[in-house]
Amino acid sequence: MPAPFPLVNGVECDFSSIKIRLAGSPLILVGFKQVSYKHSLKPGKKRGAFAQVTGMSRGQYDGEGSLTLYKPQAVDFVTQLAQQAAANGLGYMEYEWPATVNYSEAWMLGAPYTDQILSARITDEEDSHEEGTEVLVTKFTLAIRGIIKNGNMPLSKTVAPFPFQP
Repeated sequence: MPAPFPLVNGVECDFSSIKIRLAGSPLILVGFKQVSYKHSLKPGKKRGAFAQVTGMSRGQYDGEGSLTLYKPQAVDFVTQLAQQAAANGLGYMEYEWPATVNYSEAWMLGAPYTDQILSARITDEEDSHEEGTEVLVTKFTLAIRGIIKNGNMPLSKTVAPFPFQP
């Protein structure tokens, strides 16, 4: 349910409103600096002998994202992924895992906004540290097979099943 506008005596969702669960863990991740994810559906276009588009295909769906964790949480996350992956005969960068991202504030009546990342896999892992006072972080780039935004499916037909279909 959308909040009435303007929001009087309330606050909009900000970074502190985000709660993340990774790789099926029941624990809420608090040691993160950045989270980003997006998906797209790019249709093929039919023109024939016309300048304008006369038809479109369903298109190709893609998802990607990134996650930056503080160093201790990154080490714990990789260790947890490695254990789950090894149980399936895989390395941690081969293993696909789910994530849940919740956005909530006290003014929100009912359930928080919830995005489900159905299947993510690490494609890049970057540690880049330099002299200074900044806390050490590790950035993970993700390939994502599916995202459900607050319960809304992006596609009517999907590969059945995603590894972590809700």
